[in-house]
Amino acid sequence: MPKQYNLLVKGNLYDGHVIRFIQALKKVNPQINIDVFGKKEDGKHLPLGINDVVRNVYWAEYSLLFKNIPCVYLLEQAFKLKRSFHKLLNNERYDIINIHYPTASDRFLLKDIKKMSKKLVLTPWGSDVYRISERQRRIVKKLYDATDYVTGNGLRFTKDFMRIYNIPERKLRCLSLGGDDIDYFIEHRYDYNTEEAKHVLGIDKHYVITCGYNGNPPQQHEKIIEAINKIREKLPNNLMLLFPFTYGGSQEYREQIKRKVKELGFEACYFEKYLDLQGLFIMRQATDMFIHVQTTDANNGSLKHYVWFDKNVVHGGWINYDDMEKDDYKPYHTTPSMDKLSETIVKAYQEGPVFVKEETKQTIERYGYNYLAPKWNEMFEEIIEK
Repeated sequence: MPKQYNLLVKGNLYDGHVIRFIQALKKVNPQINIDVFGKKEDGKHLPLGINDVVRNVYWAEYSLLFKNIPCVYLLEQAFKLKRSFHKLLNNERYDIINIHYPTASDRFLLKDIKKMSKKLVLTPWGSDVYRISERQRRIVKKLYDATDYVTGNGLRFTKDFMRIYNIPERKLRCLSLGGDDIDYFIEHRYDYNTEEAKHVLGIDKHYVITCGYNGNPPQQHEKIIEAINKIREKLPNNLMLLFPFTYGGSQEYREQIKRKVKELGFEACYFEKYLDLQGLFIMRQATDMFIHVQTTDANNGSLKHYVWFDKNVVHGGWINYDDMEKDDYKPYHTTPSMDKLSETIVKAYQEGPVFVKEETKQTIERYGYNYLAPKWNEMFEEIIEK
């Protein structure tokens, strides 16, 4: 029988990963009392229904005054975070506090965390480890030293952050974030084929290349466009570039990419508004080729989805996925460098998608919350007893 416990989730409350995590956990165990704490941003709204699964939403103070002065900005954010955390939560008591995407600012919450919670669990995501300065890493290490547990899938990224922060094995719980997207795809896999999905989007009779999976500059959109432009005569005449810009990046950056596309005369399709699960399914299914060459990554769900859909995937060889790559087998075409991207795209187009093993598909399906949410709840129930 599910146990009742009090859980505080600290993270970006506008991010779908955090929202899905909370919703999946509450669905598995309705007895959990879940509070959430994060930064409120002007003009943004929480998804409908979130108040049905959380007990309280606490908003931290937030400012962009010193955004361009990193040291001052970090100190200001740490001060505001600590002040609002103490003010709002001083009288609360939790069995577990789970911090998603731990940052240097979070380190300054330690004193309050230790006072109000029995256990602290850190859940790193990827860029919070790979894309921060050495100074920030030294600060964040204090947080990892003090935590009771960290979560990770046990693969490359987990090994990296365990090494970087010198975390003992006893603190690791092998659990990754999941998603209800792959669960939805499994259930609806036969709703639309590729041509039907293209028709829904109004891009019939096009060969669709999807460039990256968000609007962040590390996706290297401009270099992808330039690589395609070099070999466009070797690709179909009905080529269309698709850009998922539903999150990440600035409006200025997105406009810069649009200007580049227009300058080179490509037909293009842009997704800039939130996509529900059906919309994600249709976009993935409408894709003929997916190009993933971002600079760093931890555990890319979008890449796994395109592999699961048997799409023609071009992937950056500087990023390895231990869960999908076995010996010499990789379920995608791999480019060794950005300089070779054009060549790899032509090869992928000529050869078609790499055959995806059933074992690989089953691995991807285990990233759904139908599989993972019960295991998260079991882990939380286990550690509160210790």
